[in-house]
Amino acid sequence: VAFGLYFPRKEYLENVYIDEPAGMPLLRIHALRDSHEEVAHFHLCQNLIISRARSHENNWFQIKEKTGLLYLSKSLDREDFNMLSVGNWMPLSKVMLYVFLSSHPFQEKECDSATRTTVFLSLINATAPACSSLTARQLCFTEMDLSFHIKENKPPGTFHQLQLPSVHHLCQNLSISYKLLAAEGLPFRYNENTTSVRVTQRLDREERERYELIAKCTVRKGFREMQVEVPFLINVLDEDDSPPFLPNGTDTADAVVEFNRKE
Repeated sequence: VAFGLYFPRKEYLENVYIDEPAGMPLLRIHALRDSHEEVAHFHLCQNLIISRARSHENNWFQIKEKTGLLYLSKSLDREDFNMLSVGNWMPLSKVMLYVFLSSHPFQEKECDSATRTTVFLSLINATAPACSSLTARQLCFTEMDLSFHIKENKPPGTFHQLQLPSVHHLCQNLSISYKLLAAEGLPFRYNENTTSVRVTQRLDREERERYELIAKCTVRKGFREMQVEVPFLINVLDEDDSPPFLPNGTDTADAVVEFNRKE
């Protein structure tokens, strides 16, 4: 049974500051394929969910249909912030967007695809901090943990980019480089030019259901060099491809079910 394209993450997090320019890249979302011939198309629903009860038309965020790059299509000013926050006294407002995935180009207003992921945006009532004031951890990685799920027996593909699009856009005078530390022979490859991470072969959950790697980032500011390391985890999701078996070679077993009954 083909289940189609899927997201390697259930949710994404990103910060958005006031007065960041239109065109500002925020984050890159990836999709993995169920079969070789699929091509991913990304689509953003035109509603921002501000709180469970309220939604607002999305005038600020767009996604590139073929690359999954989420970006600001319109600068978010203080007036916008006040409208999207519950009250203008709040320093931060959280909004939610749904990104949908299809192997065909999306038709306008189409928001009922079963395959979706959630993007949580923290709207911050301040302008973006200067690059020089950010720690190595903030320059290298977002607040979300680097944890992914990849289905077994599916084609290889790129599922993450380590470089943060917003930092790369704003802090071009800084040198930020990454490495993916992994034992020899693991089925993951890091591309230094694009900072993307790829699963290189079909995974088998019966062989291994969890991989633990380390993402290492080096920031150079003038003569100073700072390094930060974070866990990079991959969970292999099961596909029902192995019939149940009993280790002793037989096909029957005795089971006793006990329970305590109360009135």
